[in-house]
Amino acid sequence: MRDADKDVSEKSHCKLEFKCKGDPLTSSFHTRLPIKGTRGPTGRMGEKGAQGEPGIPGTLHYVVVVH
Repeated sequence: MRDADKDVSEKSHCKLEFKCKGDPLTSSFHTRLPIKGTRGPTGRMGEKGAQGEPGIPGTLHYVVVVH
């Protein structure tokens, strides 16, 4: 069940970024950072939270800048 949840989150994030970005080059770069941050820090060190937080804000910031 955990694996399925992770897959859904990653896929959802990717789709959102692609829709927001629209550019293949930017999409690739964005998807790389978010997936890495959420996958390792958040999944592995869920208790830390400090490492997971930077990953999420970073993506939002980028989207805002592009917009």
